[in-house]
Amino acid sequence: MQALTAAYILAGCGFWIVMAALILRTLRAVPVLSAAHPPEPERWPRISMIIPARNEQEEIGPAVRSRLGDAYPELEVVVINDRSDDATGRVIDTLAAEDDRIVPVHLDHLPEGWLGKVHAMQCGLERATGEWVLFTDADVHAAPGTLRCAMSLALDERLDHLTILPELWPTTPLVDGVLSSFGRIFTPMTRFWSVRDQNSPVGAGVGAFNLARREALEESDGLEWLRLEIVDDMALGVMLKRCGARSAIVNGRGLLGLHWYRRLPEIARGFEKSYVGVDCRAWLGVIVFLIASAIWLAPWVALAGSGWLQLIGLGTILATALAGMALNRWMGRRIWSAMVYPLGDLILLLLFLRAIVLGHLRGGIRWRGTLYPAARLREGKRLWTNAAGRESDGGTKRGTEARRESDEVTE
Repeated sequence: MQALTAAYILAGCGFWIVMAALILRTLRAVPVLSAAHPPEPERWPRISMIIPARNEQEEIGPAVRSRLGDAYPELEVVVINDRSDDATGRVIDTLAAEDDRIVPVHLDHLPEGWLGKVHAMQCGLERATGEWVLFTDADVHAAPGTLRCAMSLALDERLDHLTILPELWPTTPLVDGVLSSFGRIFTPMTRFWSVRDQNSPVGAGVGAFNLARREALEESDGLEWLRLEIVDDMALGVMLKRCGARSAIVNGRGLLGLHWYRRLPEIARGFEKSYVGVDCRAWLGVIVFLIASAIWLAPWVALAGSGWLQLIGLGTILATALAGMALNRWMGRRIWSAMVYPLGDLILLLLFLRAIVLGHLRGGIRWRGTLYPAARLREGKRLWTNAAGRESDGGTKRGTEARRESDEVTE
């Protein structure tokens, strides 16, 4: 029994030590955009900024105006009102009347087989005229010069896709602690350090800033391939990378920011999407929850032991806290919020369990007023590995043709 307990502690603590090391690897590998000074191009390519918005009446005005103040010389801003039932549409029309760079698009229905946001992005793309396309969320704020710096970097490094990690502005201590825990877990699992490696299939994207060369988008299967992908921003980056796009990710602290979530109930609603991560299968979600809970408890179980087990537990807790503090500092967040990570981790575990229960009871995910059935979400999943362990297919037109040929042979 003691041997089994020791093995469990070593495995759980080893997991957290590896996660801490991978966070440090990320901090070394991902540059800070404000510290980069790429040369400006002789000609600025036209950028179409595509902003999907649903019920964003409070945020969209100040956020869009901040990006219009960037002074990028060749900018088109396509703002899509996606079936909003608040004043979002009126705010967009007001913005368009103030600035002729804004192209307002109003949607009043959602076609079958599409997620609302991805459909809005597709409608915006169809209206866009730029050589480059920037997909960005409606609540994101940008400092003057952000777009010029990003485009200069993309052109100087001959990129096809650039994503920027935004600064998450502080809210309440509890929310900051939970988001700090999420970042400490999410960051190493995304393997951001491999995004620039052309020999690696790892790609990345964030909803705050996904800048892509239009030719690269046209070489891929496009947004229609992602029409039911709940994590559309990350999947977009993965799709582009797998079709051969040169990709990069940078830290946008001080240049790009937003209030991601202001209250714990908002985090709970956002976390409901994690049901897709377990293939919309409650039994798999329960297994993942139990394993994650055991890993979370391992350092604290070690403290209840004696001798070297206590030292391992204490060292693991200290390493986890220091890694979280380093990550917060790197992202421009409150450093101290990383110190409450045991509570933040526990809340995330409970929110994950809540997502599993709600997903099972609803038979899918209710998002932005629409219920998406579990079977349909499994069919359209592109990013996560499914329950059978088979990775989602590639994302290129060549990959689609190969899959069709394979299906024909199987038949």
